[in-house]
Formats: sequence, structure tokens, C-alpha cells
Amino acid sequence: MGGDPYFYVVDFEEDLNSVLQKLRKKVFESGDYYGVQFKPRTPEEALYMAQEEGTKSILDILRISDELDYCCAIPLKEDELIKYFNTNKPSIDILSKIYDYYDFWNDINRGMARVVVLYDNECPKKILFAGYSID
Repeated sequence: MGGDPYFYVVDFEEDLNSVLQKLRKKVFESGDYYGVQFKPRTPEEALYMAQEEGTKSILDILRISDELDYCCAIPLKEDELIKYFNTNKPSIDILSKIYDYYDFWNDINRGMARVVVLYDNECPKKILFAGYSID
């Protein structure tokens, strides 16, 4: 088995952890994840019930971290933004071809996600959460 890529785009807010928790709640309530059939009562219970496969969604990501860590979303650093997108302020336009950024996807570990702030005319507008399922 291998990990499956996923991504979510939400409106920009300064507090990335708050944004992540709101997104997790929204995905949990929508039932758009692996393990919904087990009828979990919380996002954490969904992850626990899905066991080693994970939920194949943002529910697998528990918090924002500055360091690579399992079940965490890590914001891209400036040098990584330039490496993957040739700019430190990637535009919302990258979303139309997000799966074409092979190096970006290849550098995401299973069970982790990366966070990218997306800009419109130099102004932060959206946040991209992109990750790979646990298994």
C-alpha cells in the first residue's frame, strides 16, 4: 500500500492552528474521510478507529509544527517556497496545477502535511494544506 495525496484550501487567517482545527471539524462533520463507517464521535476517535491506515484526510493532522513530525502540518519555509514555486509568495493560481509540482509532493512524508499561504496581489488570501495519508 502507499499513501494517497490530499489537499484542502481555506480562507487565510493568521492563526494557523485555529484554521487547522476548524478545517478538521468541517471535514469530520462532512463525513468525507476513511473510517466514517465506524461512526466515530470525534475527529480523534476517527483517527484512532482508522488505525494504521489513518483517515486519508486532514483528520490525520493534529497540530501545526515548525519541525517535521508525524500527524503535523508544517508551514513551508521561505527557501522551500522558492524551491517549489519559484517565489516566496505563491499565487492562488498554483492551485489549477497543484499536482504538477512534483518536487513539492515528493518531499511530503506519509502522515504529514505542509502548509502554504497563497497570495493575491501580494496579499495573503488562502491557505493550502497538502499532505499524504498515513498508508
